[in-house]
Amino acid sequence: MDITNRRKKARDVGLCFMCLRDNHRGNNCKNFRVCGTNGCTKNHHKLLHCQQSPLNSNAQKSITKNGDTFGEPKQQQQQGFFTRKSQIALRTVPVVVYTENSRKILINALLEGGSTKTYINQSLAGELGLQGKIETVQVNTLNDKVQTFETMSVSLTVKSLYGQSQTEMDALVLDNVIGSLQTVNWNKYINKWEHLKGINFPFIDQNRAVDMLIGLDYATLHSSLHEIRGKAGEPVARLTPLGCVGQLDNDPQQISLFSTYFVNEPDDLDQMLKGFWEIDNSGLTIKEQPLTQIEQKVLKESEKDMKVEDGRYEVKIPWKTDPSNIPNDYEMAVKRLQHTEKRLKKEPNIEIAYTETIENYVNKGYIHKVPQDETDPVNKWYFPHFPVVRLEKETTKVRIVFDASAKYNGVCLNDFIQTGPKLQNELFDVLLRFRKYDIALVCDISEMYLRVGIHETNIIFHRFLWDSCEYEFSTLVFGVKASPFLAHNWLHRQTRN
Repeated sequence: MDITNRRKKARDVGLCFMCLRDNHRGNNCKNFRVCGTNGCTKNHHKLLHCQQSPLNSNAQKSITKNGDTFGEPKQQQQQGFFTRKSQIALRTVPVVVYTENSRKILINALLEGGSTKTYINQSLAGELGLQGKIETVQVNTLNDKVQTFETMSVSLTVKSLYGQSQTEMDALVLDNVIGSLQTVNWNKYINKWEHLKGINFPFIDQNRAVDMLIGLDYATLHSSLHEIRGKAGEPVARLTPLGCVGQLDNDPQQISLFSTYFVNEPDDLDQMLKGFWEIDNSGLTIKEQPLTQIEQKVLKESEKDMKVEDGRYEVKIPWKTDPSNIPNDYEMAVKRLQHTEKRLKKEPNIEIAYTETIENYVNKGYIHKVPQDETDPVNKWYFPHFPVVRLEKETTKVRIVFDASAKYNGVCLNDFIQTGPKLQNELFDVLLRFRKYDIALVCDISEMYLRVGIHETNIIFHRFLWDSCEYEFSTLVFGVKASPFLAHNWLHRQTRN
């Protein structure tokens, strides 16, 4: 099917021109993409690219000096490049990218020694189905200026074309990492220079844009395993861990340009109006925050492990590393308990409230005493605990804090635990949704974390000392960094059921 019929078919069946799905329009598409085919900077899927006639296209102006031609782009873009006699020589190399849950995609990557960070195109992130946390990033640009913009941090695997090198990478997502600059297929030029003859450069797909810029945060991939040089000003063939790349040598008689700078497009009326309505509509719809691969994995495993045990939901702690490596902090817990007991002896009223709280936990089944004849496990963790006194509170004036961030031998319990994705709604959005209806209903779940049980294999890492006894929590504990995620995931499950 030719491009004209392809576009017509997509329009007739109501497909999004960005991702070719049928449940939304292009202006609402989350997989915002720049085409990139032959330098195309328009926003559409690559399969819908239509080659413009040179007479009708908005050709970029150019400036020629000493035989060198430099493009003058309509907007500044993040790029690192070298120009010489109308030819742009990028250190590009084909690589294979993929994630655990995606297909493998062959792309062009740029090895850019002028960038301290790695970037990928938004279109590639969409193809791989990557999601991550939104971050605010500052970029130092030309003339000591600083640009601030929002981007998304994602994780993916990069493998060399023939599989000799494989690297797990974190990258930031941009609309277009190197603008409209084109790649060079060095196999077309090897016969022009004697020293390049016989070198097997990997095939570069010049119809595909450069989708990835690999910065010096992965400096090993920039390293030169072997180089073949010619005369001054002639190209250099360099073997890197990702494959063989070509690069023009610096020639003092030529003008070279290495730059990394970011661009702000001027806001037109449509963008201003869109921004106005987005602000006005803020809070009326619940935003789904994109999840990183790790967060997706934690969420999936938590959903699988959650079960009802003795009339109560039970969850497993999402461990970051093997919990068998957790040290026994009994010594530290004893010292912290002695400090807490001295404080309580000075304030009898607080000591009474403290003791009543622990007894209440026992009566409700949140904690239990560890049997004295227990076979002592090698690895276990004790929470130091202390009171927080809020006399102005109408209900709980004395609250016990169990400190999961207390360090012993340089580590704490929270160091071994995944945080999990944030499932709470933003408070700002919740407050703004009060505009939606005349009447709002609110409720509170008393002792929410303590109503969610934990798996029996996790209990030994939730101990504490009190009154010459050892106790274990059989529930989530406020202060353990996975507790907010696990409690809200339980709440979502209850709501769905």
